[in-house]
Amino acid sequence: MSRELIKLPTDQLLTKFGSGGHKPGSGSAAALLGLVSCKLLQTVISLSAGREKYQGVEPQLTLANQDILEDIEPILLAAVQDDSEQFDRVIESRRIRDAEKELHKKRQLAEKALSELRMATEIPVRITEACLLLAEKALVVFDLGFKAARGDSGVAISSALAGASGAISIIYLNLTSFKGGEWAVQTRQRADDLSARLQKLQLQLADRIARLQKEVIDREPKD
Repeated sequence: MSRELIKLPTDQLLTKFGSGGHKPGSGSAAALLGLVSCKLLQTVISLSAGREKYQGVEPQLTLANQDILEDIEPILLAAVQDDSEQFDRVIESRRIRDAEKELHKKRQLAEKALSELRMATEIPVRITEACLLLAEKALVVFDLGFKAARGDSGVAISSALAGASGAISIIYLNLTSFKGGEWAVQTRQRADDLSARLQKLQLQLADRIARLQKEVIDREPKD
């Protein structure tokens, strides 16, 4: 059994991403972006704990941390490995399909390859859902958490949204291999809904950045 990707030293994992292969690929990278967001948020929540200024919001931050630890992070951790392994099955099934010369067998193998791709597509759907929920938690932490760590919160929001947008692009790309069957239509509709949520959250991130910009401008000397 190959070593779990998430347990590799960072330099080895980055080398794997840049090796020109498909394992690990974009889905694993999207999940990893979400995990970076998880860890940054845990840092901000930890920095907020025990400070008198943040006692009033501690229950909300604690709940956000609990949701991240128990619900979101496990999904993303599993997805880093699952996406790599499942897409490897997709590639292998395509190689077998392309090598087959007999037409009837080739059609059967083509169906097998599409079946593997359907299973592979469900993983970026899960990644997107987890990252969007994570971005919502990150916005709360940005607004309520330790103000001096809003750089961490901002990167957490950005990383979660980057993971979501990347995973959505994978979903749509995978769907181009299908011919509009019921599963493909339903999955496309799910992706459309997720994309709409993503766009709203991106606007909310832009609003937070604008607020920070205003804080800077307000501190500048006036003529």
